[in-house]
Amino acid sequence: SSLVRMVGETAEAVRQLQTCLFQQFEQNPIHLSLENKYFTSSVTLASMDQISDSNNNYKEDGVILVVNATNNFESQCQSLHTTLLEACPDVGDLLRLCCVIGTSSSLSEEEYSQRILWCLDHGYEYVPGVDLTKTEEGHDDRDKEGFARVVEALESTVWSSAVLKKKTTNKNDNAATETTSNHEETTTSRTKPEDTIATTSEETKKSQNDTTASSYEPPSLSPFQLPPQPDEDDDEEENRSLQQLESVMKEATRIREMSMKGELTDDERKARAADAAQLLMGLMLDDDDDEEDSSSQE
Repeated sequence: SSLVRMVGETAEAVRQLQTCLFQQFEQNPIHLSLENKYFTSSVTLASMDQISDSNNNYKEDGVILVVNATNNFESQCQSLHTTLLEACPDVGDLLRLCCVIGTSSSLSEEEYSQRILWCLDHGYEYVPGVDLTKTEEGHDDRDKEGFARVVEALESTVWSSAVLKKKTTNKNDNAATETTSNHEETTTSRTKPEDTIATTSEETKKSQNDTTASSYEPPSLSPFQLPPQPDEDDDEEENRSLQQLESVMKEATRIREMSMKGELTDDERKARAADAAQLLMGLMLDDDDDEEDSSSQE
């Protein structure tokens, strides 16, 4: 199971966010079974005192900082980040969120920039306005914010525990195709030989008349014009998407292993992780566009 550490100034703040997430996914604490079109994952959301460091059944995959909106932001984050690294030096980096609990408040440009810079320097995504009293809002927005963004991040991250789904074939479609084929064969076998000869003769005469009546021939393709491309089959499109997703998952695993072995600097790790995240986001956005197109056609 993938492990996400939840760290906050108070245990109550962490429990409140945990409770809202479990209610959102309609599952019991502290283990979540996440599923999307491509893979399934087992993710554990736990505070520092809920999971023992000696337990080898978990892979450190991420951390969520739970920050109070009314207190000093940078001092809170720095204290929580330091405490986390002292207790768990090998904390994961597949997902790192800095969640500000409470309603969004207006910030000066300077203060907002300071928050963003601190999160970037320490490898966190800044998620302000996580209002736990309005957890049902924003989930249908394309650019999600607050609590809805936390849910989206958990669902879309390629966790170490992710298992790719196997492609399934629609048995009903196969059965319908086979029935149609059998019907055509039966109809053909029942046709009399003399009927076939008569039909062929009539079609030949009609073809000759059409050829005589019209001598126009459509121009061939210009040597500078590309031939029309055949439409891709839905199965080929889905296979390509699965292959791309699998390569992103392998890249994320490779980045993690190289980081643990000290083969990457912090800048290199962040750059490669950002590239992998961008590829994953592109796949997810393409999938959303396909679903929107199919629903609009219906």
